Amino acid sequence: MTSNNSNDDDVPILDVTSDNDQTPLLNDNPILSTPNVDTILVPSISRYRLTNIIRILLFVEFVTILIIWLVGTSTHPLIDDIIHYRLTTSIFDLVAISISKFILLIIFLTELETFIIARLYQPNSRPLFIFIRYFYIVSLIFLSICSLAFAIIKLIFVLRAFHLSKLYLSTVYVFLVFSSIEFIGMILMIPYLSRVKLLEQPRSTKKKVDLKRLFSLSKSERPFLITGTLFLLLSSLTQIVQPY
Repeated sequence: MTSNNSNDDDVPILDVTSDNDQTPLLNDNPILSTPNVDTILVPSISRYRLTNIIRILLFVEFVTILIIWLVGTSTHPLIDDIIHYRLTTSIFDLVAISISKFILLIIFLTELETFIIARLYQPNSRPLFIFIRYFYIVSLIFLSICSLAFAIIKLIFVLRAFHLSKLYLSTVYVFLVFSSIEFIGMILMIPYLSRVKLLEQPRSTKKKVDLKRLFSLSKSERPFLITGTLFLLLSSLTQIVQPY
């Protein structure tokens, strides 16, 4: 009777080994017990992502149309193109639309990308993120549709009137081609954003300090920086065309 009691007392209260490989489930080794701090979660976006391609297209379109408009001053004064504006004889409307589109779409693309990334880090966040995401997507598609529709309408009226020079007529074709590509890009934005996810990568010890990183940190000041830079560019171009 005594031997039975002694055997019962020797039975372990808690089995801390697994049945498969007899490895301890409770490990006192701080290296194995500590989470991996050498990796971080980053969005699965690259430098050559769709949003950057659209940004480049918008910039190239704006610069191309502006250069053609300025080069055409030898046969078509800029002041007359603005003051005596007509749909079939002027391309000032294309310049104004390309500037406005460049500013608005760049801001909307940046804000949309920021909200999508924030949504990845906070999957259980408020439904406001969903509303803002669809708001920006609908706004981008709407602006691209309006730009494409205006390009088609202007081209139809210009071809009927035959009042636009060949140089300025090429601007209408350029605007139409870029607007078509941008519209396709906005449609492709929906499946592109749905594939963005978080990936693990090694934690970098040092971060390179440059203008790109400085611009990425100034999130709230981005619209003011873009607008200020644009007006400085327009002021410089105005001084070149009409210095006195």
